[in-house]
This record gives sequence, C-alpha cells and structure tokens, in this order.
Amino acid sequence: MTLSYKGATQQFNGREGETATLFGHCPFSLSLRGGGFAPRHLSRYVASLYLEILMIDTITGDLFIESVPSKIGVKFTRQNFFSSLLAQRASVIVKNEPYCSFSVGSHEILDLLVSVSLWFFGEQLEFIELIHHSKELDSSWADWSKDKEIRRKQIHDDWLLALTGNATHSYEWGGIWSEFDAKTGGSSIIIRYSW
Repeated sequence: MTLSYKGATQQFNGREGETATLFGHCPFSLSLRGGGFAPRHLSRYVASLYLEILMIDTITGDLFIESVPSKIGVKFTRQNFFSSLLAQRASVIVKNEPYCSFSVGSHEILDLLVSVSLWFFGEQLEFIELIHHSKELDSSWADWSKDKEIRRKQIHDDWLLALTGNATHSYEWGGIWSEFDAKTGGSSIIIRYSW
C-alpha cells in the first residue's frame, strides 16, 4: 500500500480498526508492505518524519529549537539573536570582534540532547555547533578520553545519517558535518552557512 500526503488533513483506517489522522504541511510518500498496517505505527513514523523536516530544514539550513520556539539559519543575525528568547539564557563563549560566540544551553533536538552554540562573524551567523551530552560521556574532564569522544562522534554520525542520509553533506546554503577535533579534544556537529 502506498500513501501520499500533500498537506491537508487525511485519515487512514488500519486492519486493527484503528485510525490515524495526519495534519501538517510536509509532503511525503511511503510504501507499506506485509499484510496491512496499524495506524499507531504509521502515526509514530509520520510524527518522526514530520519532526525531522521541522527540526533541520535541509532546503534552507534552518534549525528549529522546539524547547525555545526559535528558527535559526543563514538569515539569523546577531541582532535577531539579541531579540530572541535564546539570548535570555545565553553566555558568551568567545568574544574577539568581529568574532563572537554564544552558548544557548542544552536542548533536545529529535531525541538527542545537545548543547547549542551560535558563532557569529559581525552580524552574520557563521555556524551552529551541536554537542551531544550524556552522563556516560560527560562525567568530568578528569574522566575525558579519546575513546569517549569517538563514541560521541559516532552518535553524531548516526543522528545525521538518520536525519539527512549522510554524516557529511553540502548544500547551496552551506553544509552539515560531524567531526572529531584532535586540537580541542572534542566531537561536534557543525552546521556552517555560506553567504
């Protein structure tokens, strides 16, 4: 069975008598095989697909932070940042004008807890850095190891693969990649914008 969804509300009935109602603006198409489907499974899949499209828009490069309703992308300036809710709990990481960066705290993005940092060159957003956090990987600097950072990079790679189909990808607006930086001893996801 192939389902196509183009944005309006649609309802599907499954073999177990359940129904799934889809709302939204994102077109998609998927095929279901193997003796029918239960809409509870379809709903979970569609909700996941819908969130992925909303959280990082690979067409525009916009990052959406659900916990602080914010859209950050190539057109997001430092002035936009200071006017946003993100600035209320931000702290400066580096200030060496025209370079300036801010930590905007930890946020859950598509089931991955990450610290989010915004790096500006003058008014322009140069890149966003995401770093996954967990008790296993972040006990203390005294417990740091390259193996833990390589594990963190693998988590980043897997997340990007699920989201974009690649751990590194270039777009018209810039690129997304996962990296381990031996100089800083850390792993991160970079969303870099070209202007």
